[in-house]
Amino acid sequence: MVRFDVPGAGSSPDSPLPYGFPYLAAALRRLLDKLELQERVDVLGLSWGGGLAQQFAVHNPRRCRRLILVATATGIAMVPGKPTVLAKMLTPQRFLDHDYAASIAGDLYGGTVLTDASLVKWLFARQLMAGSRVGYLHQLLAGSVWTSLFALPLVRATTGPCAHRCRRA
Repeated sequence: MVRFDVPGAGSSPDSPLPYGFPYLAAALRRLLDKLELQERVDVLGLSWGGGLAQQFAVHNPRRCRRLILVATATGIAMVPGKPTVLAKMLTPQRFLDHDYAASIAGDLYGGTVLTDASLVKWLFARQLMAGSRVGYLHQLLAGSVWTSLFALPLVRATTGPCAHRCRRA
């Protein structure tokens, strides 16, 4: 399993310039090459990372075997959410304050966290660090000008539910 942080997130340093999903998808392909992972890979993207996973699948159809998307969207061409929910998504406080993240989890993610947000608090507490404000701004900028809507028919990777495999470790 390979997990990486985009510039300005987790343990990665800030990028001096904003980046977009096409650039990051190419960087992910180069990372896999550098790690000598030449076979097809399963790509899982959560939230913003789901956009990157979609971009990777579109640009690297021969490298992406499975595409697993969790709590993600198609970018700017999606049906807009409620302004109150979008405002909660724009603040980095949800990554810095685990209690706050749990308190808004039902609005952001739905599902079982509507009644029990302890899983969100547990997952966010396991994060080493959320990243920098510059990194978060770059992520917001990348997502604000990107959509996968028109490219989704090009995805050749297997997609589908992962309910029996996606559990708390």
